[in-house]
Amino acid sequence: GNGNWEETHQLINAGTLDFNLGSGVNHNASPSGTPNGITATYEYDGTANATATLGAANIQDDFPGDPTDNSVSLELWLRPGDLSGNEVLFEFGGDTDGTSLTLSDDTLQFAVSDSSTSAGLSTTIGSDWTQAVGVLDLTNNEMLLYSNGVLEETIAYTPDEWAGTNGDGLGSTGGTEVGGGDAVDGFFGDLNGEGNFQGVIGMLR
Repeated sequence: GNGNWEETHQLINAGTLDFNLGSGVNHNASPSGTPNGITATYEYDGTANATATLGAANIQDDFPGDPTDNSVSLELWLRPGDLSGNEVLFEFGGDTDGTSLTLSDDTLQFAVSDSSTSAGLSTTIGSDWTQAVGVLDLTNNEMLLYSNGVLEETIAYTPDEWAGTNGDGLGSTGGTEVGGGDAVDGFFGDLNGEGNFQGVIGMLR
């Protein structure tokens, strides 16, 4: 519904892992033209009220165990409302220990930072539905970015973890900093201060 983006597996206490939606996010229970498997969407109007912050404090402390010490694939289905400006799609953690997926005009940016080491990958997307998948492979020490099933970029990267204790956001900044914000200056510039997403999100997993 309009109040929460609910996590589906109920790993721990109900509601703890839900994203709490602001008034600028509308739940569409019967969207048209969505990719197969997406039966409902969340529409972000790009205002300051378009926030979705994790009910728990952060992904590092409140998910079972600490998933940020392990390899991860982060999948997001999105349809931008425009391809202008800098917008947060999702972000976990903060400046120096964090991960984010952001848009800079039509450039999709995947950023990761772990204290003194950071990396970034990017690709260009269009205004239709896009499946974006960012992968951190801590076994083979690499970072990968896929768009619509195509491997767009990869880079060697060896983090100890991919998020810290700063808050998490979906379609906006959660907490005080964007994940990997300052530490990826050599790749994208400072990501802190990025705007709220305007468009539609159909899935995050």
